[in-house]
Amino acid sequence: SYCGPSPSVNSLEAWSFKNTMPAVQTLLLAATAHGLGSCAMEGFDARRVAKVVSLPPTCAVPVVIALGHTADEERGTERNDDSTLHSEHAVECTPRFAANEQVFCS
Repeated sequence: SYCGPSPSVNSLEAWSFKNTMPAVQTLLLAATAHGLGSCAMEGFDARRVAKVVSLPPTCAVPVVIALGHTADEERGTERNDDSTLHSEHAVECTPRFAANEQVFCS
């Protein structure tokens, strides 16, 4: 027999925030595919962000995303295969793994 709706441990807001992440992932991957740098951030003051962007009180901010051209592009620098920047502002970068070393297929 029907006993009513199932109890939920998570609030509607928590569910909404979790379901935002697939769209965020798609945005970050698309930005990378188009040569842009991106970063999803946490630890921000959501109330202040909502106030700055004039959100109504019924809306919330689940994530803040930095998106744009990287500092490397701004300086006109390039990376070579060993992930070292080459310019007048040369900076040693962290090593990068090749795609076949990051993605595992069976």
